[in-house]
Amino acid sequence: MNKQEARIEIKERIEKLADNLLIMSEKAEKRLMELPIYNEAKSVMIYMPLSDEVDTLKVLGDSLKMKKVYVPHVEDEIIPAKINLNTTFVQKKFKVFEPSVLNLDINAEIDLVIVPLRAFDRFKNRLGRGRGFYDRFLKDYKGYKIGLAFSVQEMPLLPIDPFDVKLDIIVTDKEVIN
Repeated sequence: MNKQEARIEIKERIEKLADNLLIMSEKAEKRLMELPIYNEAKSVMIYMPLSDEVDTLKVLGDSLKMKKVYVPHVEDEIIPAKINLNTTFVQKKFKVFEPSVLNLDINAEIDLVIVPLRAFDRFKNRLGRGRGFYDRFLKDYKGYKIGLAFSVQEMPLLPIDPFDVKLDIIVTDKEVIN
């Protein structure tokens, strides 16, 4: 199975569970917030979810209480945009919500990046949406990389390329893969 076929299969699996995604998201978010690496992080970058991704709004709210928080701003590449409790958001490129006023920090020191994914395997390989934004952003990143996923997004073995970046941890509604 190639990457595009995997994306199509996962999309179909997620669509079948549309009524359960909120409950599954809550379970994954709870598991993430119980991790020592999350709790010890002083700064995090958290993706803004699309409707078929694990919701991150509880994690965002929790993080804003005690951490420096960034969300991805996407142009040609990902640039961290710092947010706070007063940040307002607007829908931008690729239907992703981003801060209405950008506070970009290209040199942000981020302890933990929480990334979305389309599919994953037990080897902590991640398949994204195919544009390579996260692989390029994470290639030189030295902190922890955690993927948030629904358990139905697991594949036995993903097709990978040399430029694909492995994750350190994958958190799903059912388990944590270290």
